[in-house]
Amino acid sequence: MSNHPNGLQIRQQIANLSARLMVDGYENDLNTACRKAAKQLGITDSRLWPDKEMLAASLHEYRAVFAPEHSQTQLQRLQNAQAFMMTIADVDPVVIGDILNGQASEHSAIDIAVDMEFEKQLVFHFTNRDLPYRYLPGKRIIMAVETGQEEYLIHLQSSPAMRQLRQEIPTRDQVLSMTIKQLEEYLTKMASS
Repeated sequence: MSNHPNGLQIRQQIANLSARLMVDGYENDLNTACRKAAKQLGITDSRLWPDKEMLAASLHEYRAVFAPEHSQTQLQRLQNAQAFMMTIADVDPVVIGDILNGQASEHSAIDIAVDMEFEKQLVFHFTNRDLPYRYLPGKRIIMAVETGQEEYLIHLQSSPAMRQLRQEIPTRDQVLSMTIKQLEEYLTKMASS
């Protein structure tokens, strides 16, 4: 952290503008929103930028005031992800990314990780079900699949990486991945509360 006399105030301004950019639909990713907010505010020293926790807190506060329906929307998107994952259950998918921590925008894709040994099986699966997909060469994301409701980015991971994702233990504040079963349990818990 920089010793700038107004450092905390500047970080909060960037975090607040980042949250607004996300909620208003100008950005789908909190890190990109942060860079754009800093640029708009003329803050080029990245040492004055907020950390992830401050960004997440500002996003949560902004959504509570200006987008109270966000929680319900995220719940519906997780239900959509579960339904999609069930269609490819034979390749043991894991949902990952910002959809799990509430930082995803309503317009961002849902990230799904799959063991890379199942790539051909996935292509066959999508082709047989007439699901539109496209390869995204040169990226970690190997393909994008669009259903009527969502876009899913399929990340092909090595077998060791997938084992680690399946074994992740969610903490109170952070969930990095969920298997179909974990997602089902979470949605059941949310429905009963």
